[in-house]
Amino acid sequence: MIRRVSLVSFVLALLTFGTPRAQVIQGSILGIVTDASGATIPGVEVTVRHQGTNIRRSMVTNDRGEYRIGGLEAGLYEVSAELPGFRAFRQTDVEVNLGQSRRVNIQLELGEVSDEVTVGSSLSQIDTESATISNVKSDRDYKQLPLSIFGRGWANITNVTAGVQSKSGFEVNGARDTANNFTSDGISVNDITSSRNTANGFSGEIEMLQEVKIMTTNASAEYAQVAQFAAVSRSGTNDLHGSLYWGNFNSYFSARQWESPTGASFTNHNMFAVTNGGPIFIPGLYDGRDRTFYFFSYGGARYRIG
Repeated sequence: MIRRVSLVSFVLALLTFGTPRAQVIQGSILGIVTDASGATIPGVEVTVRHQGTNIRRSMVTNDRGEYRIGGLEAGLYEVSAELPGFRAFRQTDVEVNLGQSRRVNIQLELGEVSDEVTVGSSLSQIDTESATISNVKSDRDYKQLPLSIFGRGWANITNVTAGVQSKSGFEVNGARDTANNFTSDGISVNDITSSRNTANGFSGEIEMLQEVKIMTTNASAEYAQVAQFAAVSRSGTNDLHGSLYWGNFNSYFSARQWESPTGASFTNHNMFAVTNGGPIFIPGLYDGRDRTFYFFSYGGARYRIG
């Protein structure tokens, strides 16, 4: 007897002219600008740049020296500030997770703008701007942590979170499995009759996920349920990137059980996936670097037993 189960996913994510994919997944970078004495400085131009796409957003600090730049997708950012009479400031590798407000306070030193003070990333990953307790599973987790031999599901990773159990579904902090909210790129993927994840919720090859955020305690008012599972798909950047995966579980490599007179029954499970992303580029017609990007993902499985 041969049984065949296949899973095919196709994801084409386009990020055009820096337009956010959904309001709910936006994050922000905020802070205060001061001089060496600790006095606040108004009128400073602060710019944040997505390090993968070079998309920039800027604003000028208010009369209290404060700034807040919103509408940011999850990713790594560079924060810079300039004001005549002070050295330019630049901090790289500022990580903004899904829907997170990341604080970056800036201290300017006297000098010429042509001089620059560069700070490497030294920010704590603890969210200091809200009381929400959450856990973020990044794309590195899905690519490097061990997964089930029966399928590379995203739940293999998210279930390893404090307060999360998976008996009949996803039970968080003792609540029922109908007390959750699931979103993918800001779009609800809840079951229409209960707050459970639909079969097509976070479907697809797991390397298409940029991150999944599990909020378990003290969520803001925009999230009505006990726990929130929010996923963001990956998008292209200015650099071409991709991956190729193939895995096999075969009974020929399995030992028989000690009480069994025969070997393990026949099983042959093949899993494979390919991803690719980058800028849209048509020679002689269009150069999408810094503007238009794509991301493609295909995953499949062939499961045979007998």
